[in-house]
Amino acid sequence: MKLAVPFRLDTNRIRQAVPFQYAPRNGIIDPDGYGVAKAIADLLLQRRDVIPRIEDALRQAMPYARGVNAPQVQDGFALEIETVGGARIDNTLVSDRVLLFLTYLLLVVGADPTPILLIEE
Repeated sequence: MKLAVPFRLDTNRIRQAVPFQYAPRNGIIDPDGYGVAKAIADLLLQRRDVIPRIEDALRQAMPYARGVNAPQVQDGFALEIETVGGARIDNTLVSDRVLLFLTYLLLVVGADPTPILLIEE
């Protein structure tokens, strides 16, 4: 049985580019959300079958979003949302709500889903 990890997501940390060699200490991302871009990149490279589930759920909540990507930047990966019109919104312009929702999706629909996600506001 996995131990519960208390997350205190910080959109500024979720938004940050992540080095290629980054490895979180606990799970797929840090408790503050750092590492989401690397986790998405890993799914795109190694578990592409998981990405459609995340993108489908993202589209249901945000119909303008077509997909998620993690392009390489300098020394790592950054988040990017692609719109249905083909525009690519980079990590610096993605809204806080989209970042949080994408992180929740990664945790509950990703390659190693969290069986329960409790959110305190």
